[in-house]
Amino acid sequence: MTGSGDRRLVLAIAGGMALTVLALLAAFWIADRDDDEPAGTAAEQAAAAADAADLSSVPDDELERVVAEHPGVVAMRLALVERYLRAGELESAQHHAEEAAVRAEVVEDRARALRYLGWTTALLGDPEQGEGLLVQSLALEPANRDALYFLARVRFDQLDDAAGALEPLEQLTALDMDDEQRQLIDTLLAQVREAVGSG
Repeated sequence: MTGSGDRRLVLAIAGGMALTVLALLAAFWIADRDDDEPAGTAAEQAAAAADAADLSSVPDDELERVVAEHPGVVAMRLALVERYLRAGELESAQHHAEEAAVRAEVVEDRARALRYLGWTTALLGDPEQGEGLLVQSLALEPANRDALYFLARVRFDQLDDAAGALEPLEQLTALDMDDEQRQLIDTLLAQVREAVGSG
């Protein structure tokens, strides 16, 4: 994860203030991967965009064209998902995350796709299904910080399941993170433990 300023990404969502606040908090945890990350195998890159090594200068519509023409280039599609998340375009992010989840052949790509599909699905009004997708992602990558945080947020804020949120948060506390992330987790964990104690 990169600097905290890059992680404080506004996810503009239709709905009440609670979901807007939830999106803002969880945006802190969205992995801000470099757009110059290679897009799949060398063959896929060549087929998709003449060895497009630097995606940061490629506009959204061009990436959309490439993934439409070469739907198997999952890494490029996931880069587009993260770009849409940063822009707050949840429906577009969800669509491409779903496509990536279906097409991914590498475990890491499938876990990443399921993570973003679960998160966007929850924010777009189906937290039960979103929770299930996040659990599937964690089955593939049990110690992924983003998935653990998203799952805790969905359970606590959207499903009123403080007890269920406790486990992923406690797992998170055992992982390395910077001071700002640690403060965020400690604050949330205190709220969850209070809710469990008063439940």
